[in-house]
Amino acid sequence: HEIANDGKDVSDRRDAIASHTATIVKNILDDQKYTPGDILILSRNRTAIKFYEEALRKINVPFVPSGRGALADTCEVNDILNLLRWLIYRDDNSALAGVLRSPIFRFSQAELQKLLTFRQQSGGTLWKGLSIHKNSWPECFAQLNSWLDYSGKLSSHSLLRNFFQGDLLDRFEAALGEQARYNLLRLYDLALEHDAG
Repeated sequence: HEIANDGKDVSDRRDAIASHTATIVKNILDDQKYTPGDILILSRNRTAIKFYEEALRKINVPFVPSGRGALADTCEVNDILNLLRWLIYRDDNSALAGVLRSPIFRFSQAELQKLLTFRQQSGGTLWKGLSIHKNSWPECFAQLNSWLDYSGKLSSHSLLRNFFQGDLLDRFEAALGEQARYNLLRLYDLALEHDAG
């Protein structure tokens, strides 16, 4: 640990400063005169950014992580990317397993294990196992089938809009916090930029 001139651990000081800053931001947002997109926190170096992100996350203040690459590192974005990956390549058992365990369907480990057993018995993919035993998970099968129908016909932005029309954003927020909703909406915006550009 790096020690500052006053003898305090530098990371402890950074935590305290970040926590104080996050509280100020939350107070500003609570007044409802500003939105999270109206506020920018600047730092002299990228090392300190993680302290601010952690402090904001702790008190449920939504933020856009520093750098676009950070968005792809979030669980919720990876879950949606797994869904998109599986829609393109239905034999991707790993992507489908990730989607099933995610807040999208919330499969328990026991349910996933049961489905993996069905897959092994049928000698096919996870999707084939789910298709054969669709009566065990009718809502899941129907939703995935519906998305499959749209997947070849819609742009990425329209496909994401289709995903988010139901309660999917609420599920992610309930499981991962308000920041998850904000990150998924940012992904949606990026898809719009890509489709338009």
